[in-house]
Amino acid sequence: MSSEWHLGLGCLLDGFLFRCNTFNAVEDEGALHSSPLSKYYGCQNFYIFAVVDAAGVAAANNFLALFNPSTSTKVVYLFLAKVSAYSVALAVTKNSIRTTRITASSVGTLQAASAIGKFDTRSPNPTAEVRTGNPTVTAAAEVFAVPPQDVITAAGANTPKTDELSPVQITETPIRLAAGEGVVMRQTIAGDVDQTFDMIVIWAEV
Repeated sequence: MSSEWHLGLGCLLDGFLFRCNTFNAVEDEGALHSSPLSKYYGCQNFYIFAVVDAAGVAAANNFLALFNPSTSTKVVYLFLAKVSAYSVALAVTKNSIRTTRITASSVGTLQAASAIGKFDTRSPNPTAEVRTGNPTVTAAAEVFAVPPQDVITAAGANTPKTDELSPVQITETPIRLAAGEGVVMRQTIAGDVDQTFDMIVIWAEV
């Protein structure tokens, strides 16, 4: 598996393995030199959440919502949204997983702070809310879409599909989520129960 440096901040994503240079790091951790985190609006507190082996749904569904509450005093910067899809049984639907801006998020399953990973365990608990289990959202503009894995026509076949939104890689600017803003990873048409999804979001709070 090839390794790529994501986010432009010294985090090596190889599957689910990360090596991260912290804001105050003085040690060179690799041959590739990253920009200091201060370049990204003084971001020091980075968080990650993963949905693993989420079953496909034969209906429209909101898999994962990241939302900066309207009462928040923080700004959330989205650095990465990644989707992997696979199937080991017949699956012929054409449901893309969309990453969409939202202006409200409620119900579903609100994830506890303990379920959200911190790049540095000294960071405070995140302000952003993470919801799974088909939360109710108010959708705004689409920002990214991942097509489903190749059509599976026989049981036992497996053709995984992985793609990601990494705005820093493209524009050197993360997606800014002010109070009352967020994103959702969703399908807007029926999927297939034989599909399975892994999803990751990485963000910072300032």
